[in-house]
Amino acid sequence: MESLILPDRSVTVAALIWLNIFRRKPYNNIFNNDPMKNRIQNFGVLLLFLSFGQLMTGCKEPRPDGFPEIHPVTLHVTQEGKPLGEAAISLFASDGSTWSIGGTTDNNGNAQITTHGKFVGAPLGQFKVVIRKQINEGEDEYNEAMNRQDLAAAAKIDVKVFAYVDDVYNSPQTTPVEIEIKKGDKVIEIDAGTSVKIQKEFLR
Repeated sequence: MESLILPDRSVTVAALIWLNIFRRKPYNNIFNNDPMKNRIQNFGVLLLFLSFGQLMTGCKEPRPDGFPEIHPVTLHVTQEGKPLGEAAISLFASDGSTWSIGGTTDNNGNAQITTHGKFVGAPLGQFKVVIRKQINEGEDEYNEAMNRQDLAAAAKIDVKVFAYVDDVYNSPQTTPVEIEIKKGDKVIEIDAGTSVKIQKEFLR
């Protein structure tokens, strides 16, 4: 856990307001009008607020050993000039690093890249970019039948699987997309090629 030396300013202001309220009548009756008790309990309240401020603003999830320095970056993915939403993006480092790096595009084609699944940003360097977009039509109905353990109903449901990105983009060995992430990069444009709709086999 990493702690900041100073708490958030808003928390400090809230603590001072709290103390000011409790110094006024009739609230000071809570402390039995004892000046020494007033000072002690006011100090305790202040410590409580400051500790809470540090807890809220200074705690970060620890990073794994050997975790690289990362920088915030967004990939903007288009296909035939139009934003490609709901696409899974994976980055494979040219230096052989095995950290999981990637994201999913929103409706505007923007994917905020994270490393190790939860830390926002990506390391600097060269990367192969894998792009996948697959939609399974009828899968929700199939899953509902399976959850009910109604195997007969599930067997009758025809789930159609469609890929919307050419297979060449699905592997780091074949993808033509390679990028370099440099310090200061905010948005990197990615072209996912020609629009396709390729039916695939649904594995039950």
